[in-house]
Amino acid sequence: MTARRESIVEAAAELFAERGYEATPVAEIARRAGVSEGAIFRHFPSKEQLLLRILTNIRKRFFAYFEQHHRFVPGEAGLDMVLRLTRLFCGFYEEREQDFDCIQQSNPYRVREVGEECRAEIARVHDKMIELLEVAISLGSRDGSLAPGPVAERALLVHGLLMGMVRLRLFAPERHLRELEPELLRLVADGLRGPSLR
Repeated sequence: MTARRESIVEAAAELFAERGYEATPVAEIARRAGVSEGAIFRHFPSKEQLLLRILTNIRKRFFAYFEQHHRFVPGEAGLDMVLRLTRLFCGFYEEREQDFDCIQQSNPYRVREVGEECRAEIARVHDKMIELLEVAISLGSRDGSLAPGPVAERALLVHGLLMGMVRLRLFAPERHLRELEPELLRLVADGLRGPSLR
């Protein structure tokens, strides 16, 4: 990516995180990037294509982070893997808070004028996290560290809890995920173990 194209993407990502896709005119992106509006359209045929590039970058960073930090550990209990994945999610959020703000403020499922490609990028992030949680929960159900239960639904609920914590920052910006992490881990562990394993 050229330096100019990169500065356009960075400026748009910052503005989309601050204001949202709909409330950010291309002229404002151009001002922040220090380029003309025409320069933006030379690199991206539409504002939607610019959002798609940002969402693709977010997805690639998310995948790379988990590929780098998440390893299957022989003999690791499923519960421990779920908790490790939860900590990794919190770590990625703390490192890349702007990515989550961009997704929240410019949610392609909420913004009508963006197409399926943008939605697909976000779906891939969610699907990856749910897939990792399903593996861990399935393992925990088999090794006895978690109470038996519907794996897909439980993975979806844990993921929903994590995404809810991200959304909480919109309403309580002074609360940081890392400070809530110990209680979050207890809540996840207690919920998945069930009363018989506590």
